[in-house]
Amino acid sequence: MKRAVTLGLAGALTLAAAAAVIGNVSAEECEAPIVVTGMEPRIGFESGGTEVEVTIENPDACTVSSVWFGGATAQIVEAADGLLTVRAPAGTGVVTPELRYGDGQPATAPTFTYVPVPRLDRMLPPSGPASGGKKVIIWGGDLSHPSATTEVAFGDELVSPDTLTSDDLTVRSPAAEPGEVEVAVVLELTSGETARSETVPFTIVAAPRVDEVEPVSGSAEGGEIITIRGADFRRGATVLIGPSDGSGEATADRSRFGDNRAAAVVEYVDDETLTAIVPAGTPGPASVVVINRDDQFGALTDGYTYDGKFPGVESAAPGTGPSLGGTRVTLTGTDFVAGLTVYFGEQDSRARASVESVTATEVVVVTPAMPAGQVPVTVVNPDGGSSTTADAYTYQASAVPTLTSITPTSGSSLGGTELTLEGSGFASGAVVRFGEDDDDDGCTRGLVPALTSCSEVAASVLDGGRLTVTTPPRPAGGTPVRVINADQQASGPLTFTHNAAPPPAIVGAIEGTSGPTSGGTLISVPGSGFASGARVLVGGIEVTAEFDPDLGLLPIVRSDVSIVGVTPPGVAGLADITVTNPDGATATRTGGFEYLGPPPPVLTSIEPSSGTSAGGLEVVLAGEDFAEGSVVTFGNAECDSGEPACNLRAAAADTVVGTLEDGSTTITTRTPAGLYGFVDVAVVGPDGTTTVIPYGFESVPAPTPTFEKISPDRGPTGSVVTISGAGFVKGAETYIGTQRVRGIIETDDGAVELPTVRDDETIVGVVPRRSGGTFLVAVANPDRQGVIVPEAFSYPVDTTPPVASASASTGTPPVEHEFGEDNWARGPVTVVVTAVDEPGGSGVDTITYWATGAQTIDATTVSDPSASFPVTAQGLTTISFSATDIAGNTSSPVDQVVAIDSVRPAVSATSDFVRGTQVNTPVEVEFACADAPPGSGIGDSPMTFVSDTGSEFTTDGSNPATVTFTEDGIGQSVTARCTDIAGNVGTRTFGGVNITRDGPVLQVTATTADGRPYEPGEWTNLNVVVTFSCRAPESVAAPRKPQVAFVTPAVVVSTDVTDLSVDGECRDTAGNIVTGSFEGIHIDKTPPVMSVSAATIDAATLDEVPYAAGQWTNQSVVLTFTCTEVGEHQSGVDVFSDPVTIDTDGRTAGVSGTCIDNAGNRADPAVFLGPILIDTVAPTCSVTVTPNPIGPPNRQLRLVVAAVRAADDRSGVEEFTLVSVVSSSPATAGSDIVGFVPGTASTTGSLRTIRGNVYTFTYVARDRAGNESEPCTVAVSVR
Repeated sequence: MKRAVTLGLAGALTLAAAAAVIGNVSAEECEAPIVVTGMEPRIGFESGGTEVEVTIENPDACTVSSVWFGGATAQIVEAADGLLTVRAPAGTGVVTPELRYGDGQPATAPTFTYVPVPRLDRMLPPSGPASGGKKVIIWGGDLSHPSATTEVAFGDELVSPDTLTSDDLTVRSPAAEPGEVEVAVVLELTSGETARSETVPFTIVAAPRVDEVEPVSGSAEGGEIITIRGADFRRGATVLIGPSDGSGEATADRSRFGDNRAAAVVEYVDDETLTAIVPAGTPGPASVVVINRDDQFGALTDGYTYDGKFPGVESAAPGTGPSLGGTRVTLTGTDFVAGLTVYFGEQDSRARASVESVTATEVVVVTPAMPAGQVPVTVVNPDGGSSTTADAYTYQASAVPTLTSITPTSGSSLGGTELTLEGSGFASGAVVRFGEDDDDDGCTRGLVPALTSCSEVAASVLDGGRLTVTTPPRPAGGTPVRVINADQQASGPLTFTHNAAPPPAIVGAIEGTSGPTSGGTLISVPGSGFASGARVLVGGIEVTAEFDPDLGLLPIVRSDVSIVGVTPPGVAGLADITVTNPDGATATRTGGFEYLGPPPPVLTSIEPSSGTSAGGLEVVLAGEDFAEGSVVTFGNAECDSGEPACNLRAAAADTVVGTLEDGSTTITTRTPAGLYGFVDVAVVGPDGTTTVIPYGFESVPAPTPTFEKISPDRGPTGSVVTISGAGFVKGAETYIGTQRVRGIIETDDGAVELPTVRDDETIVGVVPRRSGGTFLVAVANPDRQGVIVPEAFSYPVDTTPPVASASASTGTPPVEHEFGEDNWARGPVTVVVTAVDEPGGSGVDTITYWATGAQTIDATTVSDPSASFPVTAQGLTTISFSATDIAGNTSSPVDQVVAIDSVRPAVSATSDFVRGTQVNTPVEVEFACADAPPGSGIGDSPMTFVSDTGSEFTTDGSNPATVTFTEDGIGQSVTARCTDIAGNVGTRTFGGVNITRDGPVLQVTATTADGRPYEPGEWTNLNVVVTFSCRAPESVAAPRKPQVAFVTPAVVVSTDVTDLSVDGECRDTAGNIVTGSFEGIHIDKTPPVMSVSAATIDAATLDEVPYAAGQWTNQSVVLTFTCTEVGEHQSGVDVFSDPVTIDTDGRTAGVSGTCIDNAGNRADPAVFLGPILIDTVAPTCSVTVTPNPIGPPNRQLRLVVAAVRAADDRSGVEEFTLVSVVSSSPATAGSDIVGFVPGTASTTGSLRTIRGNVYTFTYVARDRAGNESEPCTVAVSVR
């Protein structure tokens, strides 16, 4: 079914079926309440007009009469298929739209948010460069919203802001064509709807364009007035002339213009014309660049040409030489100019040669050291004109240095150890490298803290095989050491050990633990291990030295336990204090110092807020918490002050009016010159905290200075002139030609140069040095606006050269010294060359001096009427000098000879005697004196000698001369003195001579192996150690007693000996020998042999009866021990065991004996291994006979059996024996007793049964020890 949407008579929306009636429908006719299911968008601007679509679930239910947004009615735009489109009315805040139907019942929709339209109140600056990038600040209201994106429209170009708040934003202007565009803030809602603020105009400023330069060429010395024509030039523009046209970089900072030089004075004529004074340059074409104060520039490539000659080298003779340099080479070519410079090698590694003489076609130089190979030669004339000739000279490899020894081989990691390095091929200019250059960070140069992987130290080369050097600080450990000659050839490494110095430690309480962030707090750090040269940092920045009014700067490291310094500026909060010794060892006190920061400054206003580029306007900055030491800056904070057109300027320190105390609310200062346009004004606190008013000051161009006249308009150098005109500003620079006019020197209270600008209409100054001729006059104000007047001042003509002379002095205070090859100085000579021009002349312009001989000095030109230079080389140096006046007149060269010999003659001492050792014979020492070239020589002066006792004597003048030590003595010495012609005294002391004829004292002792003293004649079974000890005699005083050179080592006697003697000796370092011996050594290591026997004593015979172990006996057992010495060396038996009698009943396990000889040897123990069994108790016995009695008495034999019972508790029963069977009728016993055998263990037999007979049986028992029991009996009767 189709649905239709119609408008009723009252403009209401009717949703009905196809048959719906057009018009109002009563509430009773509504089928159901209207249900809203959605609404988009739900956000719009307060200005209204947002089209909103409302979705209705049941469009046929009823007719909508109106739609309300808060208290305002929305305009209904369209309705179809349950979708109602309305246009939101103007409104604010968040509202809930209502759809009213029937008799006014509402249906609510989702909330709708009104967003304010952005408001643009103000924008700075009102213009920017066509290249874009200018920071623009916009102030207003409702510039941002969480549900919207903010952009800034520059005409049709939309740019996103860099910073954004509801009230302000910053944005960079886009690159655009010059002209005026409208700027508005554009807010785009998430729904896509946009709103624009009101617009303000913004001017796109064109970059300058350089079309032509006139004249197109001039001298490389500069000074020409050029006219630059083009477009869009601005006041205060800078003119650069040089090789770059600015195309090499992406930004217009000075770095893109390379070596271009700025014109000292630029005069703005109009937007299309500038005039400028050409700066000095290098011969050849150059670009002319104009940079406006907005940093935009224009350039004319090769717009100007510097005239000048380019030198050319055609040949070098000789064409080869050693890589160590020093070869005198003649360069032949063209257009050489005095004062030129000559280089050997490639551009990135070239070395400067020493120039001895120059003509237009020939230059004589001394080659510098370079690595072997072919190298180019470059000649640079004073005007910068240069040429390079490839492969013009060949260096041949000099000998590679070799390093064979380092003495000493170890020293402190803090450096300072004096080393002697020996080897070969060491050349003047050699350096010693400690460490390896393996980190691509180069080497630390000199005796400074170890900052890189290696250190290189200049060496004093004594000769080709020996040099001395002082070790630099290095980390502890083994350090490779190499000798590197000036031609970069290096020796192989040897190792020097840097022993770890005590590391620094901060111990105890620090004095001065807090202070202001501006720095300046004196702190005292206690500790240990602080080394001279240690770096002390607070918060990562080095402290400075304390200043004492009387003593000046005091050392920071006062001692190894104390550091005192002044804190640098820092950031509020805790800062670490770090001490780093030169060897890199570090100690840190975490949070050892607290920076106390003042409240951050707040700058609220500047009054007045506008001025001119001339500067000097007094302004008052208002705010809060300005601190002492604050700095006021005018200019864009992000602008680098190194840029040629940068507007960043700091107010000079002396422009602060009054005393600024912490917490001040105002600062009074003066604006600097050179500001253009709108610039930031900032107050930078002493701790770096900054408060800024963006574009808070507007500076408009000041009027261009104007020139009226110069009076007088003619005069010599040094005369005083007055320039009249208008618009002169304090700090303006005035020029006559290319030379700056200086102020008059006032000498009443010392030499003080007065300012040239007396007021805005008058300049007074001194005419600079120039040659005769007519020159321009120009004035440049500090804002770089200038005026140039051609041919305004003339110098007189001068044709007479100046007169040059020289004097020499030595020492401090200086003492006059005469020139001449026979007048030797014993130290550096200061030469002063002075020149004077005739009265009324142009004045002395330069002095040129050079030197040959022992010391070479390149031709050096000094722009002054006097020149001072030192001559330090040993030998004869010829100095030459001349003077040139400003008119160009040059005096003839004057030569003088300076003779210097400050090196003492070398005195050598040789002897077969090794110093420090001891001898017992005379010692001869030969001394020789020599003064090596280029020394003055020793002449015929004899050597003198002083002994250690103070006696002085001379030889007969021979050289060498021999001194003989003959007397006993320790530490004897003699010093030889030798004086050369210059008066230098060389000495050599030969000491450590020790002559001793008293022999040493030898002591002989002996000990046994267990350390006990051993006496002669004593027997021992241990090794005997005979020790020989030696000492100097008491007659020789310490500490130089002769040392023991040899003593017989300990002798160990380890074999059996009798009455042995051991001999030894002692020899001291003087050669004295003593002997000694130890006698009567007896050693017996062979133990005696021991045996034992056992026996009992026969009681009857008293004879010994051998006893065997385990045998029972009822006798005592006697054990007898015997001890016998064996071997070749017998000490005799000392101790052995007595016989032992065992007489105790029972079992004895065994008995051992002892045998020890006099040497202490113990025999293997003789042991009688038991058991020894003794039993002296007799056994018991009892007997019964069965049957008993017997019968019948029929006189028959009756068998009977005896039962014998024997017992023994120790050895046990061995046997029993029938002693007898006795009848009471002895007469018939032989027939009455049958079968029993006495003396045996008989127990069975027959008895005759005769009435009345009684038979008595008797038995005895014996135990194993032989004990016999008491007889046991039994009587058998017959019944």
